[in-house]
Amino acid sequence: MTVLSGEYFDGTSSRPTPVTLTLLPPDRLRLSSASWQREQPLTTLRLEQRAGQTPALLHAPDGSVVEVWDDGSLARWMGSQRGGRWRRWQAQAESRPSAALAVIGLAIGAVTLALVQGLPALSGLGARAVPEAWERSLGEQVLAELDGPLLQPSRLSAQRQGQLQQLMANLRPRLPAPIPRLELRAADQIGANALALPGGILVLTDPMVQAASDDELRGVLAHEAGHVLHRHGLQTLIRQQSLTWMLLLAIGRPSNLQLLSESLVTTAYSREFEREADREAVTVLRRLGIPPQRLFDLLHRLETAKGGRRPGWLESHPNSTERRRSALGTGA
Repeated sequence: MTVLSGEYFDGTSSRPTPVTLTLLPPDRLRLSSASWQREQPLTTLRLEQRAGQTPALLHAPDGSVVEVWDDGSLARWMGSQRGGRWRRWQAQAESRPSAALAVIGLAIGAVTLALVQGLPALSGLGARAVPEAWERSLGEQVLAELDGPLLQPSRLSAQRQGQLQQLMANLRPRLPAPIPRLELRAADQIGANALALPGGILVLTDPMVQAASDDELRGVLAHEAGHVLHRHGLQTLIRQQSLTWMLLLAIGRPSNLQLLSESLVTTAYSREFEREADREAVTVLRRLGIPPQRLFDLLHRLETAKGGRRPGWLESHPNSTERRRSALGTGA
């Protein structure tokens, strides 16, 4: 049996009445003053927790209130009677600052776990559920958005463009996923780059073509086809949009924090996807009798070009040594 002290206000007068509170298992509270006594089911009472240096307030249905300078025992007792262990733990968290900090830490951990484990799994399921026709339409829209701001018509000669289209035609039956077409573009802002758009449209930029041999380009195209096979573009879109909505619910509006978080999360996912696409590229190159090392030689050259600055195709990717080790099982 637990007994606490408090001051009772009847709801009509500001004069307090000293009372004792006796907690009677399983679910009743007894209030006792010098002249009266009453019992109340706990399910009819509402506890307002202490805030700073103010007392806890126990509200009754008739408008009366009891002020209790409680150390948390009343909250814990009521919690245990109103929902078991979870309510008792919640009451402790609400009444103690240290416990409240622990709750915040657990909440952050839960959100992190959802991002790291739950969101990738859900994005994979969601991507597989999207109809292919819708994905192809999305890819066309993405390409239309990129043309102009980031991509311009290719400046390669007509002969070279024809050679690349023939290379793609010969390679297409060996690729792990259907590729509707290859698009060639100049890209002054993003430099040597290759893109796999939703629906399977592959884009090669002029600087990438100029930096690579034909065998290396076959590796690049096989790598991008790996992204298509695993629908990485759709998965990335789903993850970004899911994160956006989670942040909107948490902070109420888009902000720089939202943009930073999206960037960090998609960078981590990009590294995961790159390893998956590298494995597909290695398989294709081996079938063609091309040493897979050719692809990683290209990555190394791009990585170390221009004074060591990493071009756009590699900014969010693992470095070439890490990628070679992961795909080929060697650091050589």
